[in-house]
Amino acid sequence: MKMLLHVATIIAAAALFIISYPLDAHAQTRCPVGTAAGSATCGPDPSSGGYAPAAPSGPPRIRERVSGVGGFAINTETFDIYAWTGHSYRAEDAGWQSLAKCQQPDYNRELSMAPPPNPDAKCEILYSWLNGCASVARGSVEGIDNYYFEYGRDMRAARAATLSACEGKATGCTIVHDARCASAANRTREVIMLGRQD
Repeated sequence: MKMLLHVATIIAAAALFIISYPLDAHAQTRCPVGTAAGSATCGPDPSSGGYAPAAPSGPPRIRERVSGVGGFAINTETFDIYAWTGHSYRAEDAGWQSLAKCQQPDYNRELSMAPPPNPDAKCEILYSWLNGCASVARGSVEGIDNYYFEYGRDMRAARAATLSACEGKATGCTIVHDARCASAANRTREVIMLGRQD
């Protein structure tokens, strides 16, 4: 009987020790999937009273408005000028779109699902812009035609700026492609800012 009482006392003391020992300070139940508890990648369970590591903040994010973009391209054999306007995040995209339009002016990109055939014209990008209007003027410098393009907040300002740029360097200036406008869209995208932020 004494032996049983002694064993019962030892069991009770062990149970009391286990209950009173602060296991929660060492609990690691927040582990990535596939990681065993006790790994360095595990964190303590917040419900156990242990600390909860702060989530990494990562690089800052901003909301960027989608821009209106426009571009002009010229056929270097016929000197026809082609414009394209739309929405993108870079003005260069409009330059490439106007170039594609110049290279194959009869190809309907909106109706055809097939890729366009090889270019049927020699073209170059003249100018591309963001959120505003632009036009193209032609003037002569020592008998050679040159092209001038300027940006403005509206069509009238773009025409005036383009003619002014041409007349400052050439003679016989005329607008050869009326102003085209591109305005920012109502949608935005989230952008991750990399590098140092001051």
